[in-house]
Amino acid sequence: MSNSQEEIMVKRKRILIISHNSLSLHSNNGKTLTSIFDSWGPNEVAQLYFQDEVPESRRFKNFFRVRDLDIIQTILLFSRSRACGHVVESLESVKDHYSEASTVKIVVVNLLRRTNAVKLLLRDVIYRTKIWRSDALLKWIQSFAPDSIFFVGGNSIFSFVISNEIAKTFLVPMDIYITDDYVLNVRPRGILSKFLHARLLRIYHSSFALARHVFVIGEEMGAEFGKVFGREFVPIMNSVQFPFDFPFRDISIRGCDHLDVVYAGGLHLGRDRSLLEFGELLLSVSKISAVRIRLTVYSMQEPSKRLLREFGKFDIVFGGSLNSDELKMRLIKADFALHVESFERRYAQLTKLSISTKLPEYFAAGVCLIAFGPADLASIRMVIDNNIGVALTEVDSFEKKIEKLRVIVESPEIKSQLARSGFEFAKNKFDAEVNREKMEVLLNNWE
Repeated sequence: MSNSQEEIMVKRKRILIISHNSLSLHSNNGKTLTSIFDSWGPNEVAQLYFQDEVPESRRFKNFFRVRDLDIIQTILLFSRSRACGHVVESLESVKDHYSEASTVKIVVVNLLRRTNAVKLLLRDVIYRTKIWRSDALLKWIQSFAPDSIFFVGGNSIFSFVISNEIAKTFLVPMDIYITDDYVLNVRPRGILSKFLHARLLRIYHSSFALARHVFVIGEEMGAEFGKVFGREFVPIMNSVQFPFDFPFRDISIRGCDHLDVVYAGGLHLGRDRSLLEFGELLLSVSKISAVRIRLTVYSMQEPSKRLLREFGKFDIVFGGSLNSDELKMRLIKADFALHVESFERRYAQLTKLSISTKLPEYFAAGVCLIAFGPADLASIRMVIDNNIGVALTEVDSFEKKIEKLRVIVESPEIKSQLARSGFEFAKNKFDAEVNREKMEVLLNNWE
C-alpha cells in the first residue's frame, strides 16, 4: 500500500510541532522529527520554530517562524501591531539551512556562543515581552486546529513557556521530546549559569508534570530522568529505514588506494579536537600496517582556516556537507564510519545520556563503526556493551588504541563481523517502522 493510500484510510491526530530547529532531511533534530512523523499526512503536521532556518521537507508545507530578530524589530519600531514572524515556505532540498541569515546575525550569534549564559538570558528576556504572541501566529494555529502539541525541549526556558501557553490557549494536550541532557549532568559555573540552570530545572519539573507523554532520546536518559522527575519517559531514538538483509557492499568499485574512514557530523562541543586526536592515531596505524588510511570529514559547519591547516597535518580531508541521500551513497563506499565525542568533561557532561543521531545511519549502511570518546557516554557504552564496533576510550593507552585499530585495519573478516553485528543490533532497535508504530499509538490516542 502506498503512503498516499494509507493516509486516506488512516485518520491521524493533527500535530503542531514546536521546536527551535525546522524540519530537515539531514540535520540532527530536524531529521529525527522528519523520521518520527513520516507516516503522517501533509495536512496533519505543522511546525512553529524559532531559528533563522529554511525548512526542508518533501511532504510537509505548513511552517511558521518566529525569530529573535522579528521581536527586536517590533520593539525598536514601537509597533505591537507589526506582524511578528510569518509563514515560511519549505523546500524539498536545502544545502544550507541558514542561507537566509544575515551577516550581522551570524557574527552576533558566533560572539554570543562564547558566552552561552548571556545568550540564553537575552533570549528569555526578549520572548518574555510576549510580542511573539501575534495575531498572525494565533490565526495560523487556529486555522491548522491542532489536536496536540509536540514540543522539542532544550536548554531555553522561553520555548517551554510558549509551548505551555499555546497548549493552554487552544485546550490541547502537550507531549515533550528531550534529545539532550541540559539539567542532570551539567555543572554550571558562575552565578548567572547557576541561576539559569536552577530556573531550567524548575520548568522541566513543572512541564513534565503537565505533559501527556515525555519522550527521550535513549533508554539510559529515560532511566536517569525517571529517578529525578518521578514519571515515565518513553525512549524514542532517531530512526532510519533498514534494508531487509545486510547490505551488499562492494567497496572494490571505490577505485582508491587507501582505507576510507568517514565522519559525518558536527565540529562543535569539542569534536574538532577529537577528530585531530583520532587523525594522529590513524597516522601511527598507517605506518605500522603499511596501509594508507584517510579520514574524510563531512559537516554542515564550515571549519576555520586554522582547523583546516591542522586537518592537513594528519591527512584529514574536509569534504563539505552531504544531504541524507548523498550520505547513504558515501557510506556504501567507505571501509569505516567514525563517531567521535569530546574527552573534555564540560562537553562530555552534555552528551553523557545522548545517543548520536548518526549511529543508526552508519549501522544501516552495513559499515564497520569506530567510536572514539569517553567510556561513560551512552553512545560509546552502547558500542562496547553490545560489541557492535571498535571503541577507543580514555581507559585505553595510546598503544592500546593503536592495537585496536591495527586489528580491524589488517583483518577484513573482523571488520565485516563487527559491521554485521552492528546492523543486526540496530535493525532491532532503531528501525523506523518500529518507532513510528510506537509513536502512532501514543500520539493518536483519541480518548
